[in-house]
Amino acid sequence: RSTCTKRRLRVLVTGFCDWRFKNERINIWRVRDNPSGRLLVGDSCEGPPVSLEGVLPRILRKECPDWDFSFQLLPVIWGTSFGVVNLTSYDVVIHLGLGVYDKLDEMLLEDGAVNLRRKPDAQGIKPPSKLNDKSKPAGYHLRDEQMSKHVKTMHNTRFGSFTVKSVGARNDNAYLCNEVHYRSLQALRYSRESKKSSLRAAYFLHIPYASGCTDGYEVLGKAVTSVILQLCQGKNIVSDGDFNLNTKQSKP
Repeated sequence: RSTCTKRRLRVLVTGFCDWRFKNERINIWRVRDNPSGRLLVGDSCEGPPVSLEGVLPRILRKECPDWDFSFQLLPVIWGTSFGVVNLTSYDVVIHLGLGVYDKLDEMLLEDGAVNLRRKPDAQGIKPPSKLNDKSKPAGYHLRDEQMSKHVKTMHNTRFGSFTVKSVGARNDNAYLCNEVHYRSLQALRYSRESKKSSLRAAYFLHIPYASGCTDGYEVLGKAVTSVILQLCQGKNIVSDGDFNLNTKQSKP
């Protein structure tokens, strides 16, 4: 009998705090308007709660009791993920951010990130450099071939009332979301080349606002959960026999 034991999949899910403060006091830790943060915290708050127990953590932990989830709020400031998140201590990293403004039923799955940084952050501070990586030319598209194939297979896939579309790196998406994803892809490249990290995949999913219905965040959270499960169980991503990938739905 084999003595190998499949271990629990370690997944990090992040969301952003607010960044628009028109005629209001700037509070980079406020979570009121950004749905990616609200999915993690639940009710709006002026600062991160001690424990993130919003809709998304609740549903993910219920659906995947054999997986180890971590959740992290990120303020919208340049370099936000540098000292806050140790990306290489996870198997899969999934960043969520608000990025669909004209529809309530569409999500954008990023295929790569661009080597550019633009615009002031939530504090009004400009990026310290126009580039994420000074060793690469401006506009360079950082991609992972293995992940890119999986992202493209999800193009136009329906999850409940939502449609996921895959989109390539682009110069007009050079804000904090792009910087965070670029760093995650750098960590993934390091993991693949050095063999010193277990990181297998890094994704960025842009989501819309929740609908104005009373169960808007519940509906959005369920759809995002379904997307996350498919991302984590992609062929040649993590489903190679090393992990216990059981979910509540897959159990008899």
